[in-house]
Amino acid sequence: MAGGTAALNLSFDANASAPLTVRYDDAGLVTLSARYIGNDDSDDDGLLMTGVDQFVSKPYGLLLETDAAGSCAENISCPVFPGGVRAGDPFSMRIKAVAWQSDTEPLTAADLSNNLVTPNYRQNNIALNSQVQAPAGGSNGVLGISSYAHLVGNETTVENQSISEVGVFRLTATPPANGYFGETVSGGSGLVGRFIPAYLGAAGSASLTPSCGSTFSYQGQPMGFTSGNEPTLMVTGYNRSGNVTSNYDRGDFWRLAVPNAGAFISTTGVVGLDARLASQGTANLTQEGAGDGDGKQSFRWSNQQLLYNPAELPSSDDYPFTASVRQRFVAAALTDSDGVCIGAGGGCQDFSYDFTNSPGSEVRLGRLRLGNAHGSELQGLTLPVVLESWQANANGSFQPEGLDTCTTAVSLGAAQLDQFSGNLAAGETTASLAWTLNPTQRQVLMSAPGSGNDGSVQVSYPSAPSWLQYPWDGATRSAARGLASFGIYKGSAPVIYRRELYR
Repeated sequence: MAGGTAALNLSFDANASAPLTVRYDDAGLVTLSARYIGNDDSDDDGLLMTGVDQFVSKPYGLLLETDAAGSCAENISCPVFPGGVRAGDPFSMRIKAVAWQSDTEPLTAADLSNNLVTPNYRQNNIALNSQVQAPAGGSNGVLGISSYAHLVGNETTVENQSISEVGVFRLTATPPANGYFGETVSGGSGLVGRFIPAYLGAAGSASLTPSCGSTFSYQGQPMGFTSGNEPTLMVTGYNRSGNVTSNYDRGDFWRLAVPNAGAFISTTGVVGLDARLASQGTANLTQEGAGDGDGKQSFRWSNQQLLYNPAELPSSDDYPFTASVRQRFVAAALTDSDGVCIGAGGGCQDFSYDFTNSPGSEVRLGRLRLGNAHGSELQGLTLPVVLESWQANANGSFQPEGLDTCTTAVSLGAAQLDQFSGNLAAGETTASLAWTLNPTQRQVLMSAPGSGNDGSVQVSYPSAPSWLQYPWDGATRSAARGLASFGIYKGSAPVIYRRELYR
């Protein structure tokens, strides 16, 4: 750009040197020309002196501006970036090269905002970077556009800029060192933010473990969770590109309240059976990974158990089945205080995951059955004790259960004798349980009441686990009862066919 001319009065010293102050309000490589023409008044008429020199006028600084201006602070109180811009979303930034205003003026965006621009400034390969200001110790993130070329004009606009991380930032522009005619230029922005995750992601894991034996649990029997695989929900913050926003998990920038344990839903596909899933116990929450800067936290619930309530009467639905469970969280439970929620495609979504069978549990409808016995009051009686489960045999029938390892003599408790009849009274016979390893040999041993103490007594185990009860009357679940009858003649042994031969 061509300049103008001006006349100056200079005072030269003994070395023929005169100081000269030059002010140039734009940027560039400037050529300064000087010319002296003698005259009669100076007694040097006919004298002509000329000189040329160059100097560099560089911008005082580069001012970076975005729409996130105003009351932003270096903490969580900084408002969310205007217009719903989140981590990884595009936004515009404007860059001005500004002139000097005073020697003491700091190179901050607030101080440079009123400076005149230097429209002549032009430079390529200017690096752009982000510097996290909050949360403390956070990642600087990555800018979507990492360099630009400053064009001639009052400002250059960089469209579709983005920051990959959560937090409050300052943006910096760094031209190549000594790249502007041997001079260095620098600049930056005010506080930019606050950026929040584009969306949250969730993952879950859990597994049941058998409560009786190595493979199954009874209907009505609480099923625990596999050690180390209790219901666990992991929530992660993501930017718009699907990358984890590690700063989300730092201090107050984690904005999701601790969710309540989700609902447990049976997914066997059998409507009546699925409706019978229930939980018991109060969940204990363990929060893991808070504040470690990996963008995620986990919530684990323990101390709960699940069970399938037994059927009133067995049907084909109650043949042995694999427990199939899903944990579900409604969208509101996984929406943070900035409105960030599950769902990359817009709109808040519920989240659910299915339990794995690691090992998982089969579920069987079981019962404990006591048989009857009769004989002389002078001898003891034995009542059969049989563990059974409902199987698909013969279109549904109870069959001996040989894989039960959870029912023991201790779990059955003490026998109860009641409903005495005839000449038999309490205390005249006692019951003891023979619980052998061979399930076909398990018996209740009734002692002989003695001569004259004929009659009957009912035997039961009311303290036995509730999942071994059964609606013997067709309506109400109760403990099994056996009848011991003393002094009743059994009659002749059964004979199917008898033939007498005469010779």
